[in-house]
Amino acid sequence: MFIALDENKQPVSVDEAKRGGAYFCPVCDSKVTFKAGTVRIPHFSHYRIEQCIRYLYKAESIQHLQAKHDLYLHIKASRDVDMEIYLSEIEQIPDLLMDKTAIEIQLSTISIDLLLARTRGYGTLGMNVVWLLDEHALNPEQPTQFQLSTMKSHHLFTYDIDAQAVYRYEMIYFDGFKWHYMREKIDATLLDQPPTLRPQKFHKVSETVAKKLIKRAKQKGSVQDVTLGALYQLEWQLKDIPKWMMTVTPNERWILNSPLEWKLFVYQSIKNQSFDLDNFMGFIRLRTLYDVPNKLEIAQSLMQDYYLLNISQNVTELEISS
Repeated sequence: MFIALDENKQPVSVDEAKRGGAYFCPVCDSKVTFKAGTVRIPHFSHYRIEQCIRYLYKAESIQHLQAKHDLYLHIKASRDVDMEIYLSEIEQIPDLLMDKTAIEIQLSTISIDLLLARTRGYGTLGMNVVWLLDEHALNPEQPTQFQLSTMKSHHLFTYDIDAQAVYRYEMIYFDGFKWHYMREKIDATLLDQPPTLRPQKFHKVSETVAKKLIKRAKQKGSVQDVTLGALYQLEWQLKDIPKWMMTVTPNERWILNSPLEWKLFVYQSIKNQSFDLDNFMGFIRLRTLYDVPNKLEIAQSLMQDYYLLNISQNVTELEISS
């Protein structure tokens, strides 16, 4: 950490601290030591981290400290920003605080439950949170579930500690195998600004991806697989699948089901006159995202997408991107 209290309970930054001085944690009041000269940047450190209430001041890596220090100095040059402010109402300490936006630098993986709990904590105070991931650890075509759980309004944010650069990834759609995205470098001073949301579009799934979806279903070796079972009962080959079924809709970003799987489920249910919204809700599998809508809302939105595609019968009538 970069902020401690002196013997008079006054805040002291690492820039003001002196070797041999007595300093204390502003959260748990236990004694901390000032470290300088043997690491890249000076910082305060607990003698025993378990002394801190609920480990609020976690044992931070040198990379984490460096990233926080660099971002703070950059933002502070033109914006009001606070560092390591203890929010007693939720017992959390954001790395940086810009107005009503908490900036959390998360270069390592933590549990998704913990990440979502921290995010909800900020939400109870009417605050937004931006999670900054390690740029070098992200494969945007195949982000981990943990990385996806930090997604905010369809965007991921990363920090390149070597280049001292912030990147924003717009996760446009998932074709069943990989994410399609757009990447842009942004100034850290804009991290509290909501990104401009592009118009939502439908996206074609290539024939190659369609073949891979069917091949994956066959590899499961069971007609109980929804994709394979439906194709078997409908007596469809790849050439028989309507083009509108091989289109990804905007609301599919919330679910784990493939673009073909859920549409075949609905198509077959309607054909058999057995469609039931509750059954459909039980069938779709949601991604673990902190801004995910409730399941009923998603199911209803998917059905709207389905009917729009189905009644068009010709995907060229819709606003579709390849």
